[in-house]
Amino acid sequence: MGIRFRFENRNNFFLVPNAVVDRHLGELTLGELRVLLYLLRNPACTEENELCRALSMSREEIGQQVCALVEREIFTLTDGVVTLNPLLPCQDAPTERKPARRSYTQRDIETAMERDPHLRGAFQEIQKKFDKPLSPTECEVLYSVMDYYGFSPELVYVLADYVVGEGRRSVRYLEKVAADWNDRGIRTLEAAEDYIEQQHARRSYEGMVKRVFGISGRNLTTREKNFIRQWKDEFGFGEEMILAAFETGVDRTGKMAFAYINKILASWHEKGYRTPDDCKKEKNPRRKGPPETEHSFDMDELEQWAFQVTYGSESEK
Repeated sequence: MGIRFRFENRNNFFLVPNAVVDRHLGELTLGELRVLLYLLRNPACTEENELCRALSMSREEIGQQVCALVEREIFTLTDGVVTLNPLLPCQDAPTERKPARRSYTQRDIETAMERDPHLRGAFQEIQKKFDKPLSPTECEVLYSVMDYYGFSPELVYVLADYVVGEGRRSVRYLEKVAADWNDRGIRTLEAAEDYIEQQHARRSYEGMVKRVFGISGRNLTTREKNFIRQWKDEFGFGEEMILAAFETGVDRTGKMAFAYINKILASWHEKGYRTPDDCKKEKNPRRKGPPETEHSFDMDELEQWAFQVTYGSESEK
């Protein structure tokens, strides 16, 4: 006999955004879910240390979970402050499901084009963008997207341009992205342009990191993208600082390790370093008194020890 569920007593509960359950529940790790649920249950929590104590996690572990939730766009991170993404729908009570999309005949679409010349123009431009004639089925899907989500012809053209920029020329893929934009609340040209600009900036930064690190022939992992997002959005480091951290890490470990480089950048951020010259002051602190001419110890060995005291050994990553 299978189990059954009954959730009739709704006292003492808190709200979870619909999009978290509808879009992310099957993907969230246990750590991400624990951080999310604790913050939803305790909105007055403002300190990282409270999360560490409540969830028995280290600061690094909390940071990794938060970065993952930012990557999934459940959280936003601005100037070191984490908030729930305001574009996530969070309602006090379940709402009625939107009715299923209806089907449209070619006559329906032709009639709509006669009423709105912009619609015909959008279809023609999308055909050019996709570099192929649209089939009747594809025309029906495009018009359905406009009618069902309330997207303007101009917005659907911008959507098509974005899809082509992703290397896809599929109306079915466009339909999938349209659903995602609708879930995010992207229903105007201004919102679409802001979103596309953010995506381009993120990819440009990721491309810079891959170039500096010499990564080619593979995609970044989710964990690596989480590190990179933190370096960009929270730390605000540019290419010079990324290169300095890369060289420092490789000099000390003999290889490129994201977690180790992240420790270096996190330490520099905490100390307020903003340029490679700031970092050099740490590596070569000024000595008081006359310079020594002889040493009874190995300077390279001492410098290696000092580095590991500051950033930890590679085995700790």
